[in-house]
Amino acid sequence: MANIVFCADDYALNTPISQAIVNLITHDRLQATSCMTQAPDWSIHGTTLRELQLSKPQAQIGLHFNLTHDFSDGMLFLPLGQLMQKAWLRTLSRSQVEQTLIYQWQRFIDIMGRAPDFVDGHQHVHQFPVIRDVLMNFLVAQNFTGWIRSLSDAVITPRFWFKSKMLQFLGAQALTRLSETVSIPQNQKFAGIYDFSETTPYSTLAQFWLDHANSTKPIQIPTRKSRIDPSLLIMCHPAVDASDLSDSIAAARVREYQYLSSDQFLKDCIDRHITLAATPSGAL
Repeated sequence: MANIVFCADDYALNTPISQAIVNLITHDRLQATSCMTQAPDWSIHGTTLRELQLSKPQAQIGLHFNLTHDFSDGMLFLPLGQLMQKAWLRTLSRSQVEQTLIYQWQRFIDIMGRAPDFVDGHQHVHQFPVIRDVLMNFLVAQNFTGWIRSLSDAVITPRFWFKSKMLQFLGAQALTRLSETVSIPQNQKFAGIYDFSETTPYSTLAQFWLDHANSTKPIQIPTRKSRIDPSLLIMCHPAVDASDLSDSIAAARVREYQYLSSDQFLKDCIDRHITLAATPSGAL
Protein backbone atom coordinates (compact mmCIF):
# COMPACT_ATOMS: atom_id res chain seq x y z
CA MET A 1 0.00 0.00 0.00
CA ALA A 2 1.45 3.36 -1.06
CA ASN A 3 1.74 6.19 1.44
CA ILE A 4 1.57 9.70 0.01
CA VAL A 5 1.82 13.21 1.40
CA PHE A 6 -0.30 16.08 0.10
CA CYS A 7 1.39 19.37 0.97
CA ALA A 8 -0.47 22.68 0.66
CA ASP A 9 1.63 25.73 -0.10
CA ASP A 10 1.01 29.38 0.88
CA TYR A 11 -0.48 28.97 4.36
CA ALA A 12 -1.25 32.42 5.87
CA LEU A 13 -1.09 34.23 2.52
CA ASN A 14 -4.79 35.02 2.96
CA THR A 15 -7.72 33.84 5.05
CA PRO A 16 -9.44 31.61 2.40
CA ILE A 17 -6.18 29.70 1.91
CA SER A 18 -5.59 29.23 5.64
CA GLN A 19 -9.18 28.15 6.25
CA ALA A 20 -8.99 25.55 3.50
CA ILE A 21 -5.72 24.12 4.81
CA VAL A 22 -6.96 23.93 8.39
CA ASN A 23 -10.14 22.18 7.24
CA LEU A 24 -8.24 19.68 5.13
CA ILE A 25 -5.69 18.86 7.84
CA THR A 26 -8.51 18.48 10.35
CA HIS A 27 -10.16 15.87 8.12
CA ASP A 28 -6.90 14.11 7.22
CA ARG A 29 -6.95 15.17 3.58
CA LEU A 30 -3.63 17.03 3.91
CA GLN A 31 -0.54 15.80 5.68
CA ALA A 32 1.63 18.91 5.36
CA THR A 33 1.58 22.64 4.75
CA SER A 34 4.25 25.28 4.21
CA CYS A 35 3.84 28.73 5.70
CA MET A 36 4.43 32.27 4.43
CA THR A 37 5.54 33.86 7.66
CA GLN A 38 5.88 37.37 6.20
CA ALA A 39 2.11 37.56 5.73
CA PRO A 40 0.52 40.35 7.81
CA ASP A 41 -1.82 37.91 9.59
CA TRP A 42 0.78 35.17 10.13
CA SER A 43 0.52 35.50 13.91
CA ILE A 44 -3.23 34.83 13.75
CA HIS A 45 -3.11 32.00 11.23
CA GLY A 46 0.04 30.53 12.75
CA THR A 47 -1.56 30.38 16.19
CA THR A 48 -4.51 28.49 14.68
CA LEU A 49 -2.10 26.02 13.10
CA ARG A 50 -0.14 25.57 16.33
CA GLU A 51 -3.37 24.81 18.20
CA LEU A 52 -4.48 22.40 15.47
CA GLN A 53 -1.28 20.39 15.95
CA LEU A 54 -2.45 19.46 19.44
CA SER A 55 -5.00 17.16 17.78
CA LYS A 56 -2.98 16.50 14.60
CA PRO A 57 0.57 16.02 15.89
CA GLN A 58 1.72 14.16 12.77
CA ALA A 59 0.95 17.08 10.44
CA GLN A 60 4.13 18.42 8.89
CA ILE A 61 4.48 22.21 9.17
CA GLY A 62 7.16 23.85 7.05
CA LEU A 63 8.58 27.19 5.97
CA HIS A 64 7.62 28.40 2.49
CA PHE A 65 10.71 30.53 1.86
CA ASN A 66 9.67 33.59 -0.10
CA LEU A 67 11.61 36.10 -2.17
CA THR A 68 9.12 36.86 -4.97
CA HIS A 69 5.92 37.96 -3.19
CA ASP A 70 6.06 41.56 -1.99
CA PHE A 71 4.92 41.99 1.61
CA SER A 72 6.43 45.50 1.84
CA ASP A 73 8.29 44.62 5.03
CA GLY A 74 11.74 45.77 4.01
CA MET A 75 12.99 42.27 3.26
CA LEU A 76 14.45 41.19 -0.08
CA PHE A 77 11.84 41.06 -2.83
CA LEU A 78 12.32 40.68 -6.57
CA PRO A 79 9.92 39.69 -9.35
CA LEU A 80 10.60 36.12 -10.39
CA GLY A 81 12.32 37.02 -13.66
CA GLN A 82 14.71 39.46 -12.00
CA LEU A 83 15.46 37.02 -9.20
CA MET A 84 16.29 34.29 -11.71
CA GLN A 85 18.58 36.61 -13.66
CA LYS A 86 20.48 37.74 -10.59
CA ALA A 87 20.72 34.20 -9.25
CA TRP A 88 22.15 32.78 -12.47
CA LEU A 89 24.53 35.69 -12.93
CA ARG A 90 25.56 35.24 -9.29
CA THR A 91 24.90 38.92 -8.61
CA LEU A 92 22.25 38.21 -6.00
CA SER A 93 23.27 39.49 -2.56
CA ARG A 94 23.97 36.53 -0.28
CA SER A 95 23.67 38.73 2.79
CA GLN A 96 20.21 39.94 1.74
CA VAL A 97 19.05 36.39 1.03
CA GLU A 98 20.36 35.26 4.42
CA GLN A 99 18.79 38.23 6.22
CA THR A 100 15.42 37.48 4.64
CA LEU A 101 15.70 33.77 5.47
CA ILE A 102 16.58 34.50 9.09
CA TYR A 103 13.63 36.90 9.34
CA GLN A 104 11.13 34.35 8.00
CA TRP A 105 12.65 31.51 10.03
CA GLN A 106 12.46 33.50 13.28
CA ARG A 107 8.86 34.53 12.63
CA PHE A 108 8.03 30.84 12.24
CA ILE A 109 9.69 30.00 15.56
CA ASP A 110 8.08 32.97 17.34
CA ILE A 111 4.59 31.60 16.63
CA MET A 112 5.10 27.85 16.34
CA GLY A 113 7.58 27.60 19.20
CA ARG A 114 9.96 25.39 17.24
CA ALA A 115 11.82 25.06 13.96
CA PRO A 116 9.99 24.01 10.77
CA ASP A 117 9.63 20.33 9.90
CA PHE A 118 10.72 21.09 6.35
CA VAL A 119 11.64 23.92 4.00
CA ASP A 120 10.50 24.60 0.45
CA GLY A 121 10.31 27.74 -1.65
CA HIS A 122 7.62 30.01 -3.02
CA GLN A 123 7.87 29.52 -6.80
CA HIS A 124 10.59 26.98 -5.95
CA VAL A 125 13.21 29.67 -5.32
CA HIS A 126 14.94 27.50 -2.72
CA GLN A 127 16.65 25.55 -5.52
CA PHE A 128 18.06 28.57 -7.39
CA PRO A 129 21.82 29.28 -7.50
CA VAL A 130 23.13 31.39 -4.59
CA ILE A 131 19.84 30.87 -2.72
CA ARG A 132 20.35 27.12 -2.30
CA ASP A 133 23.88 27.69 -0.99
CA VAL A 134 22.71 30.26 1.55
CA LEU A 135 19.82 28.03 2.59
CA MET A 136 21.96 24.94 3.03
CA ASN A 137 24.64 26.76 5.03
CA PHE A 138 21.96 28.22 7.27
CA LEU A 139 20.24 24.87 7.86
CA VAL A 140 23.53 23.18 8.72
CA ALA A 141 24.29 25.97 11.18
CA GLN A 142 20.86 25.46 12.74
CA ASN A 143 21.45 21.70 13.12
CA PHE A 144 18.28 21.27 11.06
CA THR A 145 16.75 17.80 11.46
CA GLY A 146 13.94 18.15 8.91
CA TRP A 147 13.82 17.77 5.15
CA ILE A 148 13.84 19.88 1.99
CA ARG A 149 11.46 19.70 -0.95
CA SER A 150 12.98 18.22 -4.09
CA LEU A 151 11.72 18.46 -7.67
CA SER A 152 14.46 16.20 -9.01
CA ASP A 153 12.17 13.24 -9.69
CA ALA A 154 8.90 14.84 -10.79
CA VAL A 155 5.86 12.96 -12.06
CA ILE A 156 5.40 14.65 -15.41
CA THR A 157 1.90 15.12 -16.74
CA PRO A 158 2.26 14.93 -20.55
CA ARG A 159 0.43 18.23 -21.16
CA PHE A 160 2.76 20.01 -18.72
CA TRP A 161 6.02 18.40 -19.77
CA PHE A 162 7.72 21.71 -20.57
CA LYS A 163 6.79 23.40 -17.28
CA SER A 164 7.87 20.35 -15.29
CA LYS A 165 11.22 20.15 -17.06
CA MET A 166 11.81 23.87 -16.68
CA LEU A 167 11.21 23.70 -12.94
CA GLN A 168 13.67 20.82 -12.72
CA PHE A 169 16.18 22.73 -14.83
CA LEU A 170 16.09 25.66 -12.40
CA GLY A 171 18.30 23.85 -9.91
CA ALA A 172 16.60 20.68 -8.73
CA GLN A 173 19.54 18.34 -9.32
CA ALA A 174 22.05 20.80 -7.86
CA LEU A 175 19.93 21.14 -4.72
CA THR A 176 19.70 17.36 -4.41
CA ARG A 177 23.47 16.98 -4.67
CA LEU A 178 23.99 19.72 -2.10
CA SER A 179 21.44 18.15 0.26
CA GLU A 180 23.17 14.79 -0.02
CA THR A 181 26.52 16.39 0.75
CA VAL A 182 25.27 17.72 4.08
CA SER A 183 22.98 14.73 4.77
CA ILE A 184 19.69 16.64 4.76
CA PRO A 185 16.96 14.35 3.40
CA GLN A 186 14.56 15.16 0.58
CA ASN A 187 11.39 13.63 -0.74
CA GLN A 188 11.81 11.16 -3.58
CA LYS A 189 8.96 11.58 -6.09
CA PHE A 190 7.21 14.93 -6.54
CA ALA A 191 3.95 15.85 -8.28
CA GLY A 192 1.44 18.68 -8.53
CA ILE A 193 2.80 20.71 -11.43
CA TYR A 194 0.23 22.17 -13.84
CA ASP A 195 -0.83 25.55 -15.23
CA PHE A 196 -3.70 26.28 -12.79
CA SER A 197 -6.20 26.50 -15.66
CA GLU A 198 -9.41 24.47 -15.80
CA THR A 199 -8.62 23.01 -19.24
CA THR A 200 -7.94 19.68 -17.53
CA PRO A 201 -10.14 18.99 -14.47
CA TYR A 202 -8.12 18.94 -11.27
CA SER A 203 -9.61 15.56 -10.40
CA THR A 204 -8.16 14.14 -13.62
CA LEU A 205 -4.73 15.56 -12.82
CA ALA A 206 -4.82 14.25 -9.26
CA GLN A 207 -5.85 10.80 -10.45
CA PHE A 208 -2.88 10.78 -12.83
CA TRP A 209 -0.52 11.70 -10.00
CA LEU A 210 -2.06 9.14 -7.66
CA ASP A 211 -1.60 6.46 -10.31
CA HIS A 212 2.16 6.97 -9.91
CA ALA A 213 2.22 6.47 -6.15
CA ASN A 214 2.42 2.69 -6.36
CA SER A 215 5.33 2.85 -8.80
CA THR A 216 7.61 4.61 -6.33
CA LYS A 217 9.85 3.27 -3.59
CA PRO A 218 9.17 4.67 -0.11
CA ILE A 219 11.89 6.65 1.62
CA GLN A 220 12.18 7.69 5.24
CA ILE A 221 11.90 11.35 6.16
CA PRO A 222 12.90 12.15 9.74
CA THR A 223 10.59 14.39 11.74
CA ARG A 224 10.71 15.77 15.25
CA LYS A 225 8.15 13.16 16.37
CA SER A 226 8.31 10.10 14.17
CA ARG A 227 9.18 8.85 10.72
CA ILE A 228 6.90 8.89 7.71
CA ASP A 229 7.50 6.90 4.54
CA PRO A 230 5.97 8.78 1.62
CA SER A 231 6.11 7.24 -1.80
CA LEU A 232 5.09 10.55 -3.35
CA LEU A 233 4.88 14.21 -2.28
CA ILE A 234 2.06 16.08 -4.05
CA MET A 235 2.02 19.89 -3.95
CA CYS A 236 -1.36 21.63 -3.86
CA HIS A 237 -2.78 25.14 -3.38
CA PRO A 238 -6.33 25.00 -1.92
CA ALA A 239 -8.61 27.86 -0.78
CA VAL A 240 -12.22 27.89 0.38
CA ASP A 241 -13.18 30.77 -1.91
CA ALA A 242 -11.84 33.20 -4.51
CA SER A 243 -12.59 36.38 -2.59
CA ASP A 244 -8.98 37.63 -2.70
CA LEU A 245 -9.01 39.52 -6.00
CA SER A 246 -5.24 39.98 -5.87
CA ASP A 247 -4.70 36.21 -6.04
CA SER A 248 -4.12 35.29 -9.68
CA ILE A 249 -4.80 31.57 -9.11
CA ALA A 250 -7.74 31.96 -6.72
CA ALA A 251 -10.19 30.07 -8.95
CA ALA A 252 -7.77 27.15 -9.29
CA ARG A 253 -7.35 27.08 -5.52
CA VAL A 254 -11.10 26.65 -5.07
CA ARG A 255 -11.21 23.80 -7.59
CA GLU A 256 -8.41 22.05 -5.73
CA TYR A 257 -10.21 22.47 -2.42
CA GLN A 258 -13.45 21.12 -3.81
CA TYR A 259 -11.72 17.97 -5.01
CA LEU A 260 -9.60 17.41 -1.90
CA SER A 261 -12.64 17.77 0.35
CA SER A 262 -14.81 15.45 -1.77
CA ASP A 263 -15.85 11.82 -1.46
CA GLN A 264 -14.32 11.31 -4.92
CA PHE A 265 -10.87 12.07 -3.55
CA LEU A 266 -11.24 9.42 -0.87
CA LYS A 267 -12.54 6.93 -3.42
CA ASP A 268 -9.63 7.66 -5.76
CA CYS A 269 -7.20 6.90 -2.93
CA ILE A 270 -9.01 3.74 -1.82
CA ASP A 271 -9.21 2.44 -5.40
CA ARG A 272 -5.42 2.79 -5.67
CA HIS A 273 -4.65 1.34 -2.22
CA ILE A 274 -3.22 4.65 -1.09
CA THR A 275 -2.87 5.68 2.53
CA LEU A 276 -3.33 9.31 3.55
CA ALA A 277 -1.53 9.52 6.91
CA ALA A 278 -4.25 8.99 9.54
CA THR A 279 -7.51 7.22 8.71
CA PRO A 280 -9.73 9.62 6.74
CA SER A 281 -12.56 10.95 8.87
CA GLY A 282 -15.09 11.41 6.09
CA ALA A 283 -16.32 14.19 3.88
CA LEU A 284 -16.09 17.78 5.05
